[in-house]
Amino acid sequence: MSLNAFLFRLGAMAVLFLLASVFGAITISWWAAVLSGIGIGLAFTFVSERILRGLLMGKIGNGPIAWYSVHLLGESAWLALLAWGASALGLAFVPAWPAYLFGFLVWAVLCQEMLRKLPGMIIMYLAIRGGKS
Repeated sequence: MSLNAFLFRLGAMAVLFLLASVFGAITISWWAAVLSGIGIGLAFTFVSERILRGLLMGKIGNGPIAWYSVHLLGESAWLALLAWGASALGLAFVPAWPAYLFGFLVWAVLCQEMLRKLPGMIIMYLAIRGGKS
C-alpha cells in the first residue's frame, strides 16, 4: 500500500465515522449503521493489508499452514475487536445489523482463500504426520 493510499484510507475512515455520528445524532437512521459498516470495512482492510500482510509475513515464515492460520486468526480477532469497539461507541443505539453484516462480508471476502484452503491443508498435514508414526 502506497503512502497516498494509506493517507486516503485514514481520511476516508475519519470522514465516514464523522458522518455516521452526525447522522446517528440527528436521526436514528440506518444510514449511520451503513456508514459505520463501511468505516469498519475500511479499517479492517487497512489492518489486514498493512499489519497482517506487511509486518507478519517475515516473522512467521513461509509455511502456508502457519501463514493461513495466523492470518485467519488475526483477521478474525481484528473483526471481533472492531465489532466490540462499534458497540462500545454506541452503534447498538442505531439499527446496527447493516454495519455488522457489512463487516462480516468484508471479513468473508478477505478470508475466502484461507477459509477454503486451510482445512484441507490441516487435514493433509495430519494425514502425513499420522502416516509417519
